[in-house]
Amino acid sequence: MSIRSPILEEKRSDQGGLFGTEAAPRPRPKLPSISPWSPIDALEEERAAVGFYLSGHPLSAFEDELQRQQIEPAIKLLEEEDVGSRVLLMAGVVRDVTNRRSKSGKPFAWITLSDQSAEFEVTAFSETLERFRDVLAPGTPLILSVTAEDQNGGLRLTLESVRPLKESTPTGAGHLAITVAEPGALLSLKASLKACNAGDTMGDTALILPLPDQACEVVLRLPEDFRANAASRGVVQKIDGVGRVDLLP
Repeated sequence: MSIRSPILEEKRSDQGGLFGTEAAPRPRPKLPSISPWSPIDALEEERAAVGFYLSGHPLSAFEDELQRQQIEPAIKLLEEEDVGSRVLLMAGVVRDVTNRRSKSGKPFAWITLSDQSAEFEVTAFSETLERFRDVLAPGTPLILSVTAEDQNGGLRLTLESVRPLKESTPTGAGHLAITVAEPGALLSLKASLKACNAGDTMGDTALILPLPDQACEVVLRLPEDFRANAASRGVVQKIDGVGRVDLLP
């Protein structure tokens, strides 16, 4: 007479029960080795996942260039009571492009963009749309020439021309000088700089550690594993305990 043992059968099957005995250990699966996202790619993945940017904004990497060109935040224009009619430069990252056709059958599009201050919409009519369609892709940082005018109690922005923001800067490389206000920021800073260290246009990184008791500061040049560039700046600035983050030529 044979005796059937559920416990023995469970062990032989290499399967574990909810309340049974331990099954034979299985080797852990090997995860693929992948390159870390660049800071801008990481922000775009955030936007794709939840619909908005969580840890920063892609335009933060271009603050110096936007200031040099005297491009003001969108919110300043949107809050003006009397815009009148004028042509000006704006900067934004494309969020969505909605294609439409006019009554005469000509294509046009409503382009939704955002900067660090607000979300705004620009209308591109047929000739302009056809000319610049290739750069009007979601996630692309742009400098736009627009005509702003009051219309029916609201603000209408019409696209005149556009160019990728990266073409406005002489190079993506640069040297980051990071002032550490709180020692607790160092671990997060280490992880962020490691993740940012991807690509060819990377520059040196230096940490500035203020010593108030000694009325001085210490400057530490980091090794190559912690090289960064302009795109890293916006991510680093969001870390708690980090003070100023300067991009040096």
